[in-house]
Amino acid sequence: MRGESRLEQEVADCYRGYHEAFVEAGRTGDVMPLMAFTHLPLVAVAGANVNVFEEAEAGEARWSRIIDDLPEDYGYSVAHETDVTMISSTSALITVQVSRYKRSGDEYGRFRQSYIAVKGSEGWQIAIWLVHDSMDSLSTRRF
Repeated sequence: MRGESRLEQEVADCYRGYHEAFVEAGRTGDVMPLMAFTHLPLVAVAGANVNVFEEAEAGEARWSRIIDDLPEDYGYSVAHETDVTMISSTSALITVQVSRYKRSGDEYGRFRQSYIAVKGSEGWQIAIWLVHDSMDSLSTRRF
């Protein structure tokens, strides 16, 4: 159990680093620090849309589009909950509840995001990026 706790903490630290890099990119427009947390290939799933980014240039362009699409008065984001589920010793599911805020401190809204992170030669990186439809879209049922 102790080894799992250490791995879960490593994954949570990876997410925290990614989150901080995202907030900074939102302020500065510099997406390069996000690439340290981006596994290539990266798979992004949003609804029925699936995109695969295999090259660094495509990953950088993806992050640039996301950062450019932030509202002009974007101030910062806060991760309220970060759940880590270890899939194996080298892969994990991360699910977070995030709020984005205006520079004034007013909240735009909350959303959920999930990721599959993998541990390779570059350490923990996000390999799959999953967009949730709503705050309540994540459910588990056993069959």
